[in-house]
Amino acid sequence: MKFVRYTNDYKGLLEKYFNNPNTPTNNSSHKLFKTHLYNGDTGILGMLISNEEIVAVSSAVIVTENGITSCKYPHRLHVRNDYSYMSSTFIDQYWDPMLFDWLYTKNITNVYCTFNIDNQKAFMWACKRHARRIKNNSNMNVFGKSLNKKWYVYRSIIDEMYTPQFLLYSSPTNDWFFPWRKESQIPTEVSDNLSKIFEYDPLRGWII
Repeated sequence: MKFVRYTNDYKGLLEKYFNNPNTPTNNSSHKLFKTHLYNGDTGILGMLISNEEIVAVSSAVIVTENGITSCKYPHRLHVRNDYSYMSSTFIDQYWDPMLFDWLYTKNITNVYCTFNIDNQKAFMWACKRHARRIKNNSNMNVFGKSLNKKWYVYRSIIDEMYTPQFLLYSSPTNDWFFPWRKESQIPTEVSDNLSKIFEYDPLRGWII
């Protein structure tokens, strides 16, 4: 088993992954997977390979709006069901160190993650896991640890590619860096559940 950063040398292996019945629809072609972004300049893709097959992927992409640059991650996270036991190892030991080394070279300090509003249970699980991961991951470089000192669950739902999403973010100012995006209210049930776990900042959201 090995973990690699994607280059065109792995294109054939990636196409084999596209055709695997366990691969999600959004990851099933170069167009849907957005392979063209993972060139090191506009994005990065990490892959876990076992027995000459890709069994886990995670990517990050650079997003620039109104002159402000950020990184969205994970962009296409997927761990094959029969390798689900490797999920934490894949993210904590392999993906995060590579990601934050790349962010350091790109000098990007605004980072965010989005989550589908249709699955509130999964979102809450992700928030709790994210809070543990960013505090306890000894594999991150110093730059990564500095970025992860304070994350927020944003106080509103935001539009991401014309789709309403829950948002986690971190920035040097602690402020959401794309405030012009369309926003809507977080459901009361979700905000109540978040408030049971995390401290609330009225200007930004829940501190994780």
